[in-house]
Order: sequence, then C-alpha cells, then structure tokens
Amino acid sequence: MNNWNECFDLVTKQLWNEAKTYLNNGIDVILDMGFWKKKDRDYARKIAQNCGANCKLYYLFVPDDILKERIMTYRPLEWVKIHLQNFDKNKTLFEEPSKYENPIVIKNY
Repeated sequence: MNNWNECFDLVTKQLWNEAKTYLNNGIDVILDMGFWKKKDRDYARKIAQNCGANCKLYYLFVPDDILKERIMTYRPLEWVKIHLQNFDKNKTLFEEPSKYENPIVIKNY
C-alpha cells in the first residue's frame, strides 16, 4: 500500500474523535493502539483529562523468548520470517512504561 501512513493517520484521527465523543458523554473507552511511545501514552492521558475522564494504562508484559515462540505460530509462514528478522529492531522502538506512569501490569505468559 503506497499511502499506508496516510491511511493510518486518518483512521487514528477518527478513533480519537470517536473516543472524545464517548468520553465527553461519560462513556468508558478502551483503546488498544499499541502506545509504544511514552508521548503517545501522555497524549491519551491528556485527552482523558480534557474530557473529565480517568485514564488507566494496562501493560501486557511477555518475555522476549515467549514472544518469539508465539511469532513462530503465525500464518502465513512468510510473516514468521519477517517478524523474527525485525524483532530486535522493533523491540528498540518500544518504550516500556515506567512506574511513574502507574501501569497495571499483566503478565501475559
């Protein structure tokens, strides 16, 4: 897809608009958007605060060896190769939540 980033940005913007509408009406919202970067988690907290809502961060922790085992179950098989080749690089992009973010840690293994 030539315009993947553009499509992703458009969809993300729409999701945030919908989330704000629900939050402003006192309806809980659950977003599963990765939130790999602290700045993205900070943005979510700010949106919730501006809407008068609380924000909870759930962090599903899985050790790398188990993540790699799970990748091995992917289909089609070419996805396995791509994900394993990029695992270490992608891992460096993730900013683990700090204790100051008060994450609710779920050990998912």
